[in-house]
Amino acid sequence: MDSQLDEHRDRIINYLTELFSRDVLTTEEYELRVEKANEANSPVQLNDVVSDLQIDTSRNPGPSQGETGLDISSGRDSQRVLAVLGSRELQGNWLRKDTVLVQSFMSSVTCDLRDVALPEVTRIQIYSMMAEVVIILPEGVVLETNVAPILGEVNHKGLKKRHRRDLPVPQPGRVVQINGLAIMSEVSIRQ
Repeated sequence: MDSQLDEHRDRIINYLTELFSRDVLTTEEYELRVEKANEANSPVQLNDVVSDLQIDTSRNPGPSQGETGLDISSGRDSQRVLAVLGSRELQGNWLRKDTVLVQSFMSSVTCDLRDVALPEVTRIQIYSMMAEVVIILPEGVVLETNVAPILGEVNHKGLKKRHRRDLPVPQPGRVVQINGLAIMSEVSIRQ
């Protein structure tokens, strides 16, 4: 498949996900539009998926709006992991970029970093709604977290205190930064 079309499709789906997370789209509207985006065979068909939506760039002004006229700043330079009403489990050497955008809606996502060649700093941005996200870290990484739970929970299972950001780091090492929002969700970080 054409990589430019796939990139365009990813931008459209990221935009729809952003609107869904802001309650602009209902679950049914979101699912229908994502399905149409996945079935689209041309940029025109992809643009038709969002052509009737009000685009408010004042809420999230970002870099250039590009060829779609859309402001889709999140996910542009990151590896996206999307799960809607399903399950994703990433194991092995799956990491391709130093920033990962995890979007999980009524789903389960597991990101196992134990067999990944980690860059010096790995950033994981989580947006979850009524979901479970599990991040499994290798030994010896420094963990920095700032995940805000709303009617949810963030757990650091099995991590030694030296991995927490508020304590001094005993030696230089790889850093994993995990940020985001967990709405009615559980985010578990463990080794």
